[in-house]
Amino acid sequence: MKKLLALLMITAAMAACGKKDEAPATSSAESAMQNAAESAKAAASDAAAAAGHAADAAKAAANSAASDVSAAADKAKEDADNAMAKAKEATKDAVNASADKAKDTVNK
Repeated sequence: MKKLLALLMITAAMAACGKKDEAPATSSAESAMQNAAESAKAAASDAAAAAGHAADAAKAAANSAASDVSAAADKAKEDADNAMAKAKEATKDAVNASADKAKDTVNK
C-alpha cells in the first residue's frame, strides 16, 4: 500500500511537472499533492470496498456451511427417529410372536 501511494504521488507530481502552466511553482506542487491525495483516497476507498466484498463473501460462505450442517443434523435426527420407530415395531412383533407361541404351547 505504501508503494502504491508513493507511485501515485510520483505519477501525480510528474503529471503536474509535465504541464507547462504559468502558475508559480508552489501552485504546481500543491496541485500535485492534491492530486496525489485524491488518488490515495480513491485507492483506499477501492481497497475498503474490496475488503467489504470479501467479508460479505466470507459471511455468505459461513452461513451456507452452517445451513448445510444444520440440514445434516436434521436428517440424522430424522433417520434416528425412523430407526427407533422400526426397532419399537420389531420389538412389539417379537413379543407378540413369543406370546402367541406360549399360548399355543399351553393350549396343546
